[in-house]
Amino acid sequence: MKKEKSRQEFTNSDVSSIEKGSEMNWRKPILWGIIAGAAIVGGAIGAGASKESPSEPAPAPENVTTAIVKKGPLRQVVQGTGKVASNLDVEIKCRASGEIVKVPFDISDTVKKGDLLLALDPRDQQREVNRAEANLAAAKARLEQSQAVLAVAETQLRADQQEAVAVVYASEARVSDAGAKAERERQLLAKKYSSPEVVETAETNAVQAEQNLKSAQAQIHAIKAQELNLETCRQQIKVNKAQVDASKIALDLAELQLSYTNIYAPIDGVVSARTAQIGNIVASGTSNASGGTAVMVLSDLTHVYVLAAVDESEIGFVQLGQPVSVVADAFPRTPFAGEVNRIGTKGIKVTNVITYEVRVEVTSENKTLLKPEMSTDVTIVIADKPSVLQAPAFAIIAKKDGDFVALKGANGSDEELQPVEVGISDGEATEIVSGLAEGAEVIVQDIESEGRTSRSNSTNGISPAHEAQHRQRMMMRTIGGSAAGRGH
Repeated sequence: MKKEKSRQEFTNSDVSSIEKGSEMNWRKPILWGIIAGAAIVGGAIGAGASKESPSEPAPAPENVTTAIVKKGPLRQVVQGTGKVASNLDVEIKCRASGEIVKVPFDISDTVKKGDLLLALDPRDQQREVNRAEANLAAAKARLEQSQAVLAVAETQLRADQQEAVAVVYASEARVSDAGAKAERERQLLAKKYSSPEVVETAETNAVQAEQNLKSAQAQIHAIKAQELNLETCRQQIKVNKAQVDASKIALDLAELQLSYTNIYAPIDGVVSARTAQIGNIVASGTSNASGGTAVMVLSDLTHVYVLAAVDESEIGFVQLGQPVSVVADAFPRTPFAGEVNRIGTKGIKVTNVITYEVRVEVTSENKTLLKPEMSTDVTIVIADKPSVLQAPAFAIIAKKDGDFVALKGANGSDEELQPVEVGISDGEATEIVSGLAEGAEVIVQDIESEGRTSRSNSTNGISPAHEAQHRQRMMMRTIGGSAAGRGH
């Protein structure tokens, strides 16, 4: 009897500590002990109950703990853990290869967009620029030379054409004159006024004039062939122009590679990592199969986020825009305000536990205290009601057909089950939406009444194992509620 009394006193004191929302450090181990004890006692009582007649009435409790239903503030939260993340992390790599000669910024330094982050030895790239400039100059010279050749050829062609036309005209005149002279000499010879020798000479001159005409005409055809040669010169000019364009592109590329020896900040941010040291040789990130050498990381901290893992059983309560309290391990006494910014679509399974990533944007003015990768505890406020009717969470009896509370009977010994509609819960108190009035006295379930309640539930469609699981969930919610209180 003394042992049972001490057990009763222990149970009542524990329940009282739950109702008062104690935040002492020994609470968690005691609650876990209660859970284990409840499972053992519930199993033993359930085994004994199977031997009793279902119609046998439950014995009246000798001592019960009661609570008064009253109004007060109530908050339901979802908790998780996470790490601080920056708005954007940019890994800086070099497009050129070479030796590092200058690194003006170190870790934690603030940089502005366009600041010089790193400089490579530019001598190799400068030589390539000089070579490209020389090739461009040679290509331009060849183009000018081919244009000059074309101009000379066109001028010579016009002169040859004029000369050939003049020769043809002159040859035609000589042919006409020589033919006329030969005809006159033949007429004079017929009248005996000329000699055969003179006639032969005149005829020979006429034949010679015709041959000269044919030569002049052939020269005109040769000039047409020169026109085809001019087209070849024009094509050579096009080739030389293409070579000039190619040389310009090569020069642009060489100058671009030279510019790559200086690496500038692409964003405003903070140097969060730096592996580059003066004298290191880095590989190009564009021409190297391995992706090149990362020299530093810039983090944009204009927006600070926490990537929290929320259990799948609670992710359904989380919505965008809900207020969040963040407590970092580095600043345990400095809570940071935030709100839910993104909810992951796909779960992450680790050791058979599925969680969802919830991104929380930190909105506190002191958010600059948080650094990427800091560990944090996150408390998401699901509901916060300033004044609601509430009863202790351990007073709620879950059954298949709904939720109930046990009321003390009129004779002071029997219990009456009252159906209720419950709302939010913080693990210690549960909102009573309907079914009870303010001031009602309800029975708070304890360890010894667990067996009696289990036997009663077994006759009402609820197994002792199901009821024990419900009690364990309530205890876990209580532990979570106390942690939520510490987070705030």
